Amino acid sequence: MIKQSEAQALGNRGEQWFPAQLPKYWYFQRPTYDLGVDGVVVIAEQNQFNGIEFRVQIKSSREWITQGNAIVISGIKRSTARYWAAGASPTLLVFYDDSKECGFCAWALDALPPVPELLLGRSDTITVRATSPLPIDANCWDGIRTSLAARLDRFSRVLHSASVANIVLPRIRDIARSIQLLHLGEFTPEPPDADGQMLLSLGQSVAHRDIIRATQGILNELDPHCLAARQLAATIESYKSKIDEFYLGFDTMLAEPEKAVAIRENPTKSKELRPEMIQRATELLVSLTSLWNRGEP
Repeated sequence: MIKQSEAQALGNRGEQWFPAQLPKYWYFQRPTYDLGVDGVVVIAEQNQFNGIEFRVQIKSSREWITQGNAIVISGIKRSTARYWAAGASPTLLVFYDDSKECGFCAWALDALPPVPELLLGRSDTITVRATSPLPIDANCWDGIRTSLAARLDRFSRVLHSASVANIVLPRIRDIARSIQLLHLGEFTPEPPDADGQMLLSLGQSVAHRDIIRATQGILNELDPHCLAARQLAATIESYKSKIDEFYLGFDTMLAEPEKAVAIRENPTKSKELRPEMIQRATELLVSLTSLWNRGEP
């Protein structure tokens, strides 16, 4: 005879109850291994929600402890809560009330402590506090659809921002360092010897080269037809045309960055235009920080 504890029986009743409440074409899939959630719901409706999925953790009780309008569960392992909060698929917490054979739900991220406390807290356990949980009935699923789409959209935007940051920030750093070199040429006394003058001139040419290369690197990642790309391309061309006023052979230096290329400088014109070039590079640096809407037409 198979025996199970009352707690196991209670948990099984909740896990059987929830899938029966799902709308048509919403499929509850149980995991092969117990890795922290009770299952995944996949939406197979023939609409914009097709293919969207979310994880589900079902908690069962004869009667839930409440504080005001919140269901409260203490003693949840911090590692488990971190798992619920992580990942591309959001986790829906389901609270099955066995005495009334009904249930409520809330998104894990809304019921868990704030992410910094969840990640950095030292205690082994945390408290779940689901404020105004949604009753699970025939009327709840439209709200869950809308909420799910909004959460996945926010997650997509976060990934996009991270991707753009990975592209833009290192190049912004390169431009900032180059601006430092240009400032060095502007505010450093003129070297008295030819070697010092040549070294200063080389540093200035390298700074201009790196500004253009860094900006071109960002441009290469953009949709060439979007407004940001068109504006950036125009900025690069304007910057290069101004450089051509005091450097001869600068295009060769750009085309072969790994080679030592001889270029000719008009030192008088270079010194005259240096403040303007610093200003242009600084404005470019400021404009690049607005490139978070990559590909926006």
